[in-house]
Amino acid sequence: MKSVLITSNAYFPNIGGIENSLRYLALSYVSQGYHVDVVVSDVNSVTACSLAKYESLDGVHIHRYSSFSHLPLYLRPVRGLLSFFAMWQAYRKIKHSSSPVITISRFHSTTVMAKIAGLKSVTYLLPGVVKFQNTAKNLSKQSGFLGRVKQKIQWYLHTWIQQRAFNQADKLAVFSHNMQQQVNACLTHEKPLALLKPGVDTSRFCPLDGPAKSALKAELGLPLDKHVLLIVGRFVSAKGIVFALEAMRSLPGFHLVLVGGGEEEGLYQLKVSEYSLESSVTFAGVQQNPLAYYQSADAFLMTSVYEPLGQTILEALACALPVVAFQKSPDVITATNELLSADEAVFVHKLCATELAEQLKGLFASPQRMNELQLSSRQLAIKNFSWDVLAKHLLDD
Repeated sequence: MKSVLITSNAYFPNIGGIENSLRYLALSYVSQGYHVDVVVSDVNSVTACSLAKYESLDGVHIHRYSSFSHLPLYLRPVRGLLSFFAMWQAYRKIKHSSSPVITISRFHSTTVMAKIAGLKSVTYLLPGVVKFQNTAKNLSKQSGFLGRVKQKIQWYLHTWIQQRAFNQADKLAVFSHNMQQQVNACLTHEKPLALLKPGVDTSRFCPLDGPAKSALKAELGLPLDKHVLLIVGRFVSAKGIVFALEAMRSLPGFHLVLVGGGEEEGLYQLKVSEYSLESSVTFAGVQQNPLAYYQSADAFLMTSVYEPLGQTILEALACALPVVAFQKSPDVITATNELLSADEAVFVHKLCATELAEQLKGLFASPQRMNELQLSSRQLAIKNFSWDVLAKHLLDD
């Protein structure tokens, strides 16, 4: 049986765009008859439980190396080196036991270590380009001089490691023209660079009919007499969630649901209090299964100012949600315009809360436009985005 190795820094039960993509890719390869190994760290951002060093889940063989998070503070400087060595050992073990025909990596350090361990056919499927993604304006502002220095050092370190990943990977792959341009700007020599489409599970992410949707809203404690807007993602500056909160000040007939968590959550809660929006905004927290929130929403907000692709958009489309997003500009670097045309989404042409609010009012004032977007969203997801197609293209390209 042919073997595939998939690797990054985290996997299920951790959740997020990257983690979810790894799981769906792994399941796709299992369904196609491959032996699938997954090598990730033992980081668990969902529960307080320790994750098993090895487990088999849905036919996927998961190998977790130690992140050494238990080390005392004075040993933290060597934590990264110890983790890299544990990672290398895991790759060497898989190389000799399974001899994978391809290694698919979604993180820069795992890409570099996979090559050092001697794995062949390493494809680096980029989630983003650190040089552009982790800039000061896209990250949460650090208070204090030491915090800013630490953030800058981390940016230089991860940019340097990713450059090594660009150079050492056998192939590179991205999900958008925008990312393709950013990678090309970083390459020091020509490298195979594939432009691929991600996938979405349209059998799982699907819309509900009217009565079922109303019942789900009631179950989640969401208002039945307001239009429910949804944002799913990490609470960081790049997601532009502040624009949505500011827009809610002039949207009395709307309710905003925020699914996720992160370092800016305290800031958002302060904004909600400052704007007296306590009854208009729901903090749903990090959800291992956010499906219910997609199915209970009336529209999806993509307020990001930097987003290499936006897996959450695909999940929203599959659930037949109209997408409202900021138009690409020098201040908005996203791939939304590549995924959707002006007929398939509502684009806000100014990066401001006032314009966002006006576009939302206009959309919900037009039942015909809402119906058109709901129909086209679901059709686009089914037609254009398949995990099985992506899995095959990664093997072929």
